[in-house]
Amino acid sequence: MDKNYCSACGTKMNIFNKPVFGAGKLHDGGRLCYSCFKTMSEYDFNFPMSSKKKYSTEMVQEILGIEIEYLYDENIATHEKREDSINEFQIPEKIDFFALDLETANENYRSICQIGLVAFSNNSEIYNWSALINPEEDYTNTFIHGIDAKDTKKSPKFPELYTSVISKLENYIVVHHTSFDKTSLSHACQKYSFEIPNIKFIDSSRIARHTWANISQKGYGLDDLAARLNISFNHHDALEDARVAGLITLQALNDSETSIEYWVEEVSNTIKKDQPFKPISQKAKMILRSKSALSAKEIDSLSDAEAWDIIYLKKKSDTRAKVQNQICFTGFTISEKEYLVELANRLGFNVVSSVTKNLTFLCIGDTPGPSKLQKAKDQKAIILTVDDFDKLLTTGELPK
Repeated sequence: MDKNYCSACGTKMNIFNKPVFGAGKLHDGGRLCYSCFKTMSEYDFNFPMSSKKKYSTEMVQEILGIEIEYLYDENIATHEKREDSINEFQIPEKIDFFALDLETANENYRSICQIGLVAFSNNSEIYNWSALINPEEDYTNTFIHGIDAKDTKKSPKFPELYTSVISKLENYIVVHHTSFDKTSLSHACQKYSFEIPNIKFIDSSRIARHTWANISQKGYGLDDLAARLNISFNHHDALEDARVAGLITLQALNDSETSIEYWVEEVSNTIKKDQPFKPISQKAKMILRSKSALSAKEIDSLSDAEAWDIIYLKKKSDTRAKVQNQICFTGFTISEKEYLVELANRLGFNVVSSVTKNLTFLCIGDTPGPSKLQKAKDQKAIILTVDDFDKLLTTGELPK
C-alpha cells in the first residue's frame, strides 16, 4: 500500500488531510485521510483504538460505502491526452446532440482539468473536440486520469473555456453520464461568477436505466454499459468517455424507439400550452378549498390542469417537508451512488456517508455493507431499495 494515498478513498495525502499522530493507521497497514478517519470515528467512537475490532482497509471501504475502481495503478490513463485549441472549437451545422465529459484535478467539482465534446447527428459521430484546462488548483486525482500540474501549466483556464466553448452550447442538447459533469460545470461557473448557460442537459444513465430493465438498479456505470455494448475505450479520458456516453445514448434511443427530443421534454416536464381550456373539476375544487389558502374566486378562475398542478405541487412540497431527514446509500457502484446522491440532495434529503444515530433511511444496492445494514436495522431506520426510493420521490409513500 502506498502511504501517500488514503487506502479507503484514494485521495493523495498531504499535511492538510492527514489525521494527527498517525491516528488513521489501519490493522493491515493502510492509512486514512482525515475525512475518512473522521467519518469512521463517528461510526465507532472507539476507532481506531478498539481492542475488540481491528479494522482493515476492506472493512473501512465497506462501512463508508467506498468502491475504488483504480487505486495506486501507475499505468492508469498513461495514453497521450489530446489537446485541441480553445479557438478551434466549432458547432457543426446539423447536430442532434453533444456528449460531454469532464475530468477534475481534485475532489472539488469546480477543478476541471480536461474536457471532451463529441457531436452526433443521424446516429453517427460527426465532430469531436478535447482540451486540457488549467484548474488553478492542486492535483490529487492524477491516479485516476493521469493528468498532473505540469500537463496543464500552459493550458487555458476556465474563463477562456467558458467564453470560447461553454457559452456556445446554450440551447443545445448536451448528454452526460450521471450527474458529475453537469455538477462540475455548475460549480466552475459559480467559482468564476459566470452565469450558467441554458443548456438542455440529458443524463445518459437515466435513458439507459429506463430502456434496459436489467440495469435499472445496478450496472449503469459508464464502464459497465460500455462492456455491455462491446465498446472498447480508455476510461477517464474526457474525449473517450464523452464518446461512449454518446454511443450509449444512441443505442438506448434505438432500443427504446424514442428520440433525444422526447427525453428533453421528459426531463423538463414541458407543459403543452396548446391544450384547450377545461374548467376546474369539482374534485379539484373541493381539494383546493380544503387544502389551500386560495379564495373561492381564485379557485373558480383556474383551469382543471392548473388546479391539479397546484395540488401536486403542494403534495410534493409536503412530501419534501417530511423527508428533511438523513439518508445513506450503500452497495452501489461509484457512478450509481453519484447519481442517487445528486438526486437526493436536489430533493431536500440530508445525505450522510455513514449510519448515524439520526439516520432515517438506508437505501441499499446489490451489495450493501452488512455492518451498515445491521446497524440501520438496530436503529429502526427505514430500509429502501432503489424502487422504494423512486416510489418515495414520486408518491411520498414509504414501503410497507
